[in-house]
Amino acid sequence: MFRSRGKSTARCIGILHKHPNPKYQKGVIKREREIKNLVQIIEPDARLQPWFMSDYGTLYDLFKISERELRSKLKSHFGKKLKISLDMPVWKLVDELKASGCL
Repeated sequence: MFRSRGKSTARCIGILHKHPNPKYQKGVIKREREIKNLVQIIEPDARLQPWFMSDYGTLYDLFKISERELRSKLKSHFGKKLKISLDMPVWKLVDELKASGCL
């Protein structure tokens, strides 16, 4: 994934290569929209958002904030305390949030 450099000042996570067959899309690529939304929740300032994310990246890799602050931001957005581990790849976290009814 990479940061787009269009004329807009907004910074976003983009895809380097997206296989045309969804069967072969994995991890971050398959869940791009949900991951972008999660990143927006944690860091609304586009200038401070990550510009690269691998399939193995966790929220702790993307944001240099404490677990307490991270959980606080997620709780204020979702309206409930999350009882899932945040120390997993972001794409797996998205799946867990979907399963718990948050996304």
